[in-house]
Amino acid sequence: MKQESEQYAHRSQQITPEYLRRSWKIVCWAGLLGSLYGQFCIMGSPRSKWLIDLGATAADFGRIGAAGALAIGFQILGAHITNKLQFRKVPWMVITILHRVLYTAIVVAPFLFSDPRTRMMWIVAFVFLHDALAHTSTPMWFSWMSDLLPRDSMNLYWAQRQRFITAWTTVFLIAMAASFHFFEERGLVLLGYTLLAGIGIVLGVVDILMFLGVPEPPHTPLQGESFLSTITEPLREPKFRRFLIFMAYWNFSIFIAAPFFQPFMMEKLAMSAFWVQMISVASSIGVVVGSNYWGLLCDTFGFRRVLEVLAVGKIAAPACFLIALPHNNWSTGLLLALMFLDGFLNAGAVLAPQGVMLKATPRKNRTMYIATVNFLSLAIGATFASMLTGEFIDWVNARSCLRVSSFEISGYHWAFFISTVMRLGAVPLSRRLSDEQYVSWKELLQAMLSLQSFLVARYVSILQSSQSEFQRYQAVTRLGKLRNPLAIRPLIQALNDSSLAVRKAAIDALESIGTSEAIAPLCQALFDPSKSLHTRAARALERIGSPDSLKALLKGLRSSDPRVLKVTIRSLARLGDPAALVPLISLFHDVQDKDIRNLIVEALSRIAQVPSLEEVSAALSFGKTEVH
Repeated sequence: MKQESEQYAHRSQQITPEYLRRSWKIVCWAGLLGSLYGQFCIMGSPRSKWLIDLGATAADFGRIGAAGALAIGFQILGAHITNKLQFRKVPWMVITILHRVLYTAIVVAPFLFSDPRTRMMWIVAFVFLHDALAHTSTPMWFSWMSDLLPRDSMNLYWAQRQRFITAWTTVFLIAMAASFHFFEERGLVLLGYTLLAGIGIVLGVVDILMFLGVPEPPHTPLQGESFLSTITEPLREPKFRRFLIFMAYWNFSIFIAAPFFQPFMMEKLAMSAFWVQMISVASSIGVVVGSNYWGLLCDTFGFRRVLEVLAVGKIAAPACFLIALPHNNWSTGLLLALMFLDGFLNAGAVLAPQGVMLKATPRKNRTMYIATVNFLSLAIGATFASMLTGEFIDWVNARSCLRVSSFEISGYHWAFFISTVMRLGAVPLSRRLSDEQYVSWKELLQAMLSLQSFLVARYVSILQSSQSEFQRYQAVTRLGKLRNPLAIRPLIQALNDSSLAVRKAAIDALESIGTSEAIAPLCQALFDPSKSLHTRAARALERIGSPDSLKALLKGLRSSDPRVLKVTIRSLARLGDPAALVPLISLFHDVQDKDIRNLIVEALSRIAQVPSLEEVSAALSFGKTEVH
């Protein structure tokens, strides 16, 4: 673990904050185009409506979901290939462009086959092939991105990207819903979806080409390890095995319901594709609101407590679908509010497990750890959940549905009920997870329930993403005024900012918060090339005033730079700790600089509470090691 931390530190020295900001900006914009590809082609309500018009049943939706989930198994292959590669960028780009172009085969299915069953078989087969290519390349991309990002703030960078992508995607989703509604009203669903998918495929290819401008940090291929050894390593690690079990169970319980929300709203609640898409937009807005918030919580408090909260919160979605009624305005309002909340929770549900996979796994075999999680939780858990539930819903719906007054209980309702009950079981499993950043419930809940946390998340996002020196300076200053512990780690990273003004403000902010966690970085600031930081750093260490502050200041006495020595001696004098007496006396005999010697005499006089400087000087001149 120590060696891995050193590798991260070495890499962070090569990638400056400005260089990272520029690269991450490209990653974010490319990700937006990729998200639009996914929404226009795969995840939006137009595809659900298109499939229903082609004669798809709940079982077909289950098979399509299962085909996509089963293809996740190809991440195992992708992880093995990634471990052998020295360069990941070009192979990832080639495979992913092929994956995007292959979706054309799905779009043209209605023009190739007139038989509904043949069409569905074709669509299911190409969904599998399409997703298999995507998942083969996924480990390459995650390995590349995890090498690009600083480890201590990785979740915040992912949150920033997620928020940016979702915010803009939401705008385009509204436009997509309105434009598709035009075709839907005129009975031109096939034409409308074909045009949307065509635009999505073009955007998806441009997304990949944009990564030509993103650098690839060095990658050392994994050597001397067999395929069997690398694939079983995550299973042999007890702590990670508990995480695997949790993710497999959680995704199984979620996918009993999730693939069937849209067809349920269209078939049983008689909603148009427009309103179904608007409900999805509410979910996207929830992701936008929650991304920076959850990213900050994950980086500060670790993933275990966050997953415990999310395991409880995710019970709400299927439970609310149970009571929704067709042709009912309050049902639409309920689902809009529900999906906003679910999207808010989904922001954390993506970031927390992602943080585990990218931070709590060994770098040399990280891709296989990620692939194993996705294979067991999605390729197996989600596949079986989707297929079994789809068949179950069709089996129930083929029989007479139970009626309670005007309320009809269909196969969808039974699926949502089972999912609700099973999601409850994820709560005790989440409590068995291990996390180095274990915190009490009180600490987490205080942060979660404070509106100030959202402000901190906002300013941290500006600090990490803005290329404007003034905006970063303002963000740091405001974080200092808030004096919130959530800001500590981002402020520590700001000590390496290229702007001297930002570095000064970061020292002042850390001083105002007064945390011992900042002592080591402040000690390094004592040796910053800029002279104006030395006094600030020493003053901050002095005011924090812990035993670690004293140790940090004593390290400053080892410097050969007279400027560092002077500010350190003054700070030790003001700190007044007797433990500094002997090091100061030793330094007095080691230096010849008259000004420094005079400062040492003044410091010794103040610490030892000897009012006469002459007495101290006399004692030092005779070589005594004590001041009486």
